[in-house]
Amino acid sequence: MSQGIEAKVYGLGGHVVTRFEDGGEVYFADPDYGVGPFPAPDGIATEASVKDAYERFGPDMAQTIAGYYTSTEDNAWYVDGALHEIADEQRRVLSAYASTLRFQSIVAITLSALGLITLVLAAVQTPLSKPFLPLYRKSRQNRHCEQS
Repeated sequence: MSQGIEAKVYGLGGHVVTRFEDGGEVYFADPDYGVGPFPAPDGIATEASVKDAYERFGPDMAQTIAGYYTSTEDNAWYVDGALHEIADEQRRVLSAYASTLRFQSIVAITLSALGLITLVLAAVQTPLSKPFLPLYRKSRQNRHCEQS
């Protein structure tokens, strides 16, 4: 409830609309299409009220959308069990994807840090870098020979 208005979101055959009450009257609004609010006499969206609300989209589209509102087999309050299951599955997939990205980022940062440490040790020629120096010198000699 926001601003003292009780509202519910409904899925209408894959399309989502809002039904709310204000001053004892029932209305529908469709934010996707920028329609409404329009009245729902006796709390029901009639074919006539829906067609009037969507008339700017042409008679064919208004008729199609009126069919969404007036059918009952594919209309459900949006927090219905099946829709909750879909939302839960989407959250699970997105969470797993985020975890994978975090793991990949940690691996990439670790490998970059190890590479940087190796380069610094080789460049500084510290006792820790001695095992790397023959490889470094050999690769520099090979590059020098190739350029000559």
